[in-house]
Amino acid sequence: MLSNKNTYLILSFFSGTISLIYQILWQKHLAQLLGDDSKSSTLVISIFLIGLSCGYYYWGKRSQAYSERRDISLLYGKIEIAIALFAITFPLTFEFLVFVQQFLPNSFLADLLLTGMAILPPTFCMGATIPLLTTSLPESDQDINRIHARLYGLNTLGAFVGCILGAAVAIPLFGITHSYWIFGTLNLGIACFFCSNKLAGNIRTQTYTATTIPTLNSKVLSLLALSSGIVTLSFELLWMRIWSLSMGSNILVFPMVVSLFIAGLGLGSLTLKQVSVEKLRNSLFLSLLFSGPIFFLVPYFHKWIFHYRYALSNEDFAFLNFVIFNYAILAVCILPMAFFLGRILPLTYSLLEKNTQDYGFKCGSLYALNTCGTFLGAVGLSYFMLFVVNIDTVYKINFLILLCACSLVFTYQKKIPQLLLMIALGISFCFFAHWNRGYHALGLFHQRSIETVKDKGLFYVWDINNEITQNLFLEDGPIATVSVMNYSHPSQGPIGSRSIFINAKSDSNSRMDYSTLSLSSIIPYLHAPQTDHLQTMVIGMGTGVSAGLLGKFNDVAKVDIIEISPTVIKACPYFDKDNFDLIHNPKISIHALDAFRFIAKVNSKYDIIISEPTNPWTPGVENLFTSEFYERIQSHLSPGGIFLQWFHLYSVDKEIFATVLKNYLKIFPGAGVYFLDNGTDMGIINIADSKIFSKVSESRFNEPIVKDSLEKGGTPLMEGLEMLRISSKQLNYIAQTQTSYLHTLNTPTLGLRAAKAFVKNQNIDFNALIPLDRKRLVMGETPAFKQNILSKIASYFDQHPDYCSAEKQETLSGNHPFCSFAFNIAAAYKVYNEASSHDLNIGEAYAILRDAGFLNPETNNLSRRLEKLFLQYKSERDPENLRAIIKLIGELTFDKKFPEALSFSNSLRAQGFLDQHAADLLIHRIQELQNAN
Repeated sequence: MLSNKNTYLILSFFSGTISLIYQILWQKHLAQLLGDDSKSSTLVISIFLIGLSCGYYYWGKRSQAYSERRDISLLYGKIEIAIALFAITFPLTFEFLVFVQQFLPNSFLADLLLTGMAILPPTFCMGATIPLLTTSLPESDQDINRIHARLYGLNTLGAFVGCILGAAVAIPLFGITHSYWIFGTLNLGIACFFCSNKLAGNIRTQTYTATTIPTLNSKVLSLLALSSGIVTLSFELLWMRIWSLSMGSNILVFPMVVSLFIAGLGLGSLTLKQVSVEKLRNSLFLSLLFSGPIFFLVPYFHKWIFHYRYALSNEDFAFLNFVIFNYAILAVCILPMAFFLGRILPLTYSLLEKNTQDYGFKCGSLYALNTCGTFLGAVGLSYFMLFVVNIDTVYKINFLILLCACSLVFTYQKKIPQLLLMIALGISFCFFAHWNRGYHALGLFHQRSIETVKDKGLFYVWDINNEITQNLFLEDGPIATVSVMNYSHPSQGPIGSRSIFINAKSDSNSRMDYSTLSLSSIIPYLHAPQTDHLQTMVIGMGTGVSAGLLGKFNDVAKVDIIEISPTVIKACPYFDKDNFDLIHNPKISIHALDAFRFIAKVNSKYDIIISEPTNPWTPGVENLFTSEFYERIQSHLSPGGIFLQWFHLYSVDKEIFATVLKNYLKIFPGAGVYFLDNGTDMGIINIADSKIFSKVSESRFNEPIVKDSLEKGGTPLMEGLEMLRISSKQLNYIAQTQTSYLHTLNTPTLGLRAAKAFVKNQNIDFNALIPLDRKRLVMGETPAFKQNILSKIASYFDQHPDYCSAEKQETLSGNHPFCSFAFNIAAAYKVYNEASSHDLNIGEAYAILRDAGFLNPETNNLSRRLEKLFLQYKSERDPENLRAIIKLIGELTFDKKFPEALSFSNSLRAQGFLDQHAADLLIHRIQELQNAN
């Protein structure tokens, strides 16, 4: 007799948990080798399924060679030991694969080989769980079907827990390497139990009573197992795409969708009490029934999620509420269908004719066939098919496969009227059901205003083709859904603009983002090494403006564009007027690869590398903000080479920014920043404060394409670019004083935290990152060249007083950072240096110039101004005059001139210009700052 059957079933639960954690770890780890895109995920999933399928078949067949339960238990324990040891040593295996990859070409077959070498052995071993335990645990022939259903259900529910633990706990808390060790050790514990526990009994001595249940032909049952595998995995991957389009493509989508599918499959099997053809037919029919109506709700998920998110506050609990809300809607959509799909495999096994000698082998064979189906669903339908059709068509193909499977059972039972009605409704669904894809082209999840959809009802989808917007392109590629929108609104200028949307999120607009896109190329070009054969790389294509502009510069000989999505590349011609027709530029080569993958394979050195990733909450993008990635970038830079990292200050928090800064500065110490627009986009660049524009820079600036692009973006002279520059001293201060996270390839934390910041709509005010009383000390002395630049800019505004007027700005493209930063500084410079300037304005002008780093402390000048103001106030008692005095005392304090500030404050009190209480508060505050410094 079995010592404790429930113990073995519970251990099958934990075995499923650990197996799914391994899969998540492998996907995350191998993404560094294969590239973090849908292709690499498909490769990992497909090899995982192939390994399971081969394992199911082999171990099912091997089970026939054993009769004693203890022998099967010992065999299974040894297999678990092999899996555990493979996991514990996988970091070493990974290093070996990195070495092997150097000798392999960039091809799907080579990647398939690498993935197979990585995970085929352990997944083959994992395929032993169901057939071996199904063989050893039943104590009677009546027990076989029941034990198998419970075993499958618990193992699957364990995978559900593993999905949550792997994504939300293991990687964020322990990192990838430590997770292998921790869960590999737990795996060894399970193995030891099976090796040491002595199961009693001989499975061959029991007499098997042939089932009297009416059943189906074994070929039909096998076909049903195959088709359910195809549909299950394909639907799972499709729902990942659907939900990425609905709530935004972020790292939460994968664990949410996968866990719900696995939970549904497990619950469906565990709750199965009776076995019959009718049960099988009803399960097929109900899974079909639940998959159909949900199709019609897909266009409206955007709006429901948007309204809920908009109603949330920005407190910490808002993120949790948002996740729970999304999970609840997904559960309603997925669980019923997955629940009935989960019953099909145990039912087909239960209805399959078998005997005491072959029931383990039949189990393994059927599971192998089902897993082959999941492979076809993952690779064939949900990856390669998306090169040809969109996701709504793939959804309908899955529906048709399910319809055909259901029709087989209806045909067997000769329920012809019901069959004909079902086929008629199913075909009607496939021909006439469709989505309004307005939100898939232009998503709501990144909108910040509710006015566009306010009071429109729960089932409203905006028309993307109207007098303002026209949809030019919409396609679901294997990696991302890409759309191109044309805008003809007057606010977009006389020629309008175009945007590219990736997974329904705007990634670039040809007009509104022009200053960002053009400066990303121009600034590195002006600082690049002195050669007329510059080798350059741009990571991330978007509209192609940055790369296309780079390819037009005289000294640039080569531009490599690294774009992960072939669909983005396909949309490129829609921007040919904005990206300088880069497709036909012989200097430019486009590589449809993950950036990590390209850099790992290429041996070239580059003079300019520009990284323009989307927001860090997008899956895979967080890897591009690790020190390991920056280290690889550095190894591919030529001497004096320039690396610019584009970073957004919206949908992130201060800790995320500090994390990215620390990782960047670890590899490129002394780096600085240029603002690329009026305050939301910045380029972190490896240029020291001492490096200024040279004669080569002036020559490059005078190229017509450079001057025209800068003027179009609102920067009329080269010196104006220095107005957008933030010193490395400020960056170092922020990196050292702000809280940051540990974010590496082994411990990726940025994606989840960025998703939280996105949901909470957090943004960064860069000026608030350094306290005002520390800012001037951090910046230090002002270089002489900055004052020369300021005089040139002030002179330019004297000659063009209306340059920053609203009328002029409407003719420009982008967010015009030059006027945002330069106009007030130039005006302050003029006030401060003109003898005729009113003393009441001196304090404000001085503050602007000092805080921007264009003026050194001028204590004597301020003291003279204060003495003059004291005399004026003594005679006139003008409140404005008193406010000017206090302002100048404050400026002395911020300049750390505490004795002077205290002296003037005491004079205010002594002469009765301030009452006793106000004067004491002012003096106390100055003393506090003095003590703090």
